[in-house]
Amino acid sequence: MDADQLLQRFTRCLVHNMSNPLAAILGCGQLLERMLQDGEPVDAGQCRAYVSMILSETEKCARALERLALLARPPELRPIPTDLHELIQRALDAFEVPDGISFALEREAWDPTVIADPELTCHVLVNLLQNAAEAMPEGGTITVRTENCHEGEKWVRLVVADEGPGIAPDLLPRITDPFFTTRQRHNGIGLTLCAQFISRQNGRLRIENGSPTGVRAIVVLPQED
Repeated sequence: MDADQLLQRFTRCLVHNMSNPLAAILGCGQLLERMLQDGEPVDAGQCRAYVSMILSETEKCARALERLALLARPPELRPIPTDLHELIQRALDAFEVPDGISFALEREAWDPTVIADPELTCHVLVNLLQNAAEAMPEGGTITVRTENCHEGEKWVRLVVADEGPGIAPDLLPRITDPFFTTRQRHNGIGLTLCAQFISRQNGRLRIENGSPTGVRAIVVLPQED
């Protein structure tokens, strides 16, 4: 992807993320202004509803800008020996589980200690859990599995698998490209950040279709020699 294409995608992403929230904020602000100018008694409940909407939409803008900022200026890494099993539990505790979603935890790694930044890696895990849940709007099971692997060096492999419909094979090579997404109301930044965070920790992130269905997100992180 050249610089012009990246700029075009960035612009579309920014417009996509800002347009609807800003329209809602403007609309609520105009309604509040009209209520206050009429000289009639103000409905406190309606005012609170408009203010709540303004705050909610402002938070959406802030989250979108925060993600764009992370993409433009990645945070400093602080890799330390980290128990991946504890990190998985931390991510599960932070994740707001949608109705109908359950988990199958398979802690097969006999040595789960990896060299990783706990904060950034937890961010990755929550994002992968969110993607897996969104792939199953009717509900299903997310399988989270760890295992030790030796590919010349010592690694721990983490797999997050869903039971959704999977991804079209021709789209898989682009799935971590900046601003590329297969879902409405998504900005195509989440998996890009995940891949970036894992790569900067000397790890790897691979997205593949499961068998017979679903998607498997595979994270491989290094261990101490």
